[in-house]
Order: sequence, then structure tokens, then C-alpha cells
Amino acid sequence: MEKQLNLIINFWKDIEFELIQHKNTTIHTLKLTEENFETLEEHQLNINNMLLSKYVAYYEKLVEKWKQDLGAIYDVV
Repeated sequence: MEKQLNLIINFWKDIEFELIQHKNTTIHTLKLTEENFETLEEHQLNINNMLLSKYVAYYEKLVEKWKQDLGAIYDVV
């Protein structure tokens, strides 16, 4: 579980988002590459599986934090 968490944390440290103009407005939105978006969904699934594990107690706060963080990224993108 620790290795998986470290992989997720390290992956999201250096991700770059694209800033794109929304349709015909002056508003800009964030965008992920298709590959990074798929990785986001995969990492969300991994985090949810960790929360279901009976061994999560030691990492529970960190896993919960990353569940919220990845959920926020998903919602914004």
C-alpha cells in the first residue's frame, strides 16, 4: 500500500495542466492529456480500493487526503 501511495503522490507532483480557452469566451479551463486523465481515473480506483482494505488504518488519513485531492482534480478538469 505504501508503494502504491508513493507512486500516486510522485506522479501528481509534476503533472502539467493545459490552460485552454472555453468555447468563444474569455474564460480559460484546465485540461489534462487523455493519458493523464486515464491515469487519474486509475489512481482514483486504486485509492478507493485502499480505503476498502482492512490494512488501511496506518495510512487512512493520507489515503483520504488523496481521495479528496484526486476528486478535486477530476471535478475541475
